[in-house]
Amino acid sequence: MSANKSIFFDLEISLEDMATDPKLFAEEVFTAAAELGDILDHNSSNGTARATARESAKKNHEAKGQMLDIMERKFSSILDDAESMPMDQLHYMIDEMKDLTRQVELTFESRATTEMIRESPSAVDKRLAMEQYKKLRDAWEAYRSFAQLMFDEKLAPLKARSGNYGSVNGRSTYPAYKLDGQVYHNYRAVGRLINCPVELRTHMDLQDYLNSTDNTSVEVVEISL
Repeated sequence: MSANKSIFFDLEISLEDMATDPKLFAEEVFTAAAELGDILDHNSSNGTARATARESAKKNHEAKGQMLDIMERKFSSILDDAESMPMDQLHYMIDEMKDLTRQVELTFESRATTEMIRESPSAVDKRLAMEQYKKLRDAWEAYRSFAQLMFDEKLAPLKARSGNYGSVNGRSTYPAYKLDGQVYHNYRAVGRLINCPVELRTHMDLQDYLNSTDNTSVEVVEISL
């Protein structure tokens, strides 16, 4: 499947009308584009993911005790050193510890979003939605040229979108699947491509199925955007 067609499939846009009825195909493409646009304009899944992860952690008192044990092992020597090191070094240690704390916070935020997408039936955050929209727009431009040539049909373009939807730490990681040289983010689309016989409700369902079979055509990967 070509890169242009793969984004249509990844967004669950039927290809049946692609070669026969450009106007009907356009309706499906613009519906998918509107859904992505709605995510970009209104979705706050990043905040939801962080809030959900924090609430879960607050209820897990055992995890807190385990973390305190780890902190004591890792940082007790640092605190001992702080008692005797020169003040100038202690000053820089404070800055480094603040940076370390922020990095841990960013890791928490990134992993919360990744795990929400992995375990949710349809969650997509703004960064992934923007990436998908750009691919859809590029594929649509190629199809518009095809429709003009083959059907003398002038189809409207998808509007350009701009905006910085990135995470603060610059990268986010998403579950994805490589199949026949193409990368897909939609587990349902991949399930149809490989004729998966089980019901798929989340990414984990597809990954469990792949792990339980000898199917080697699909590679489970993580994509950083």
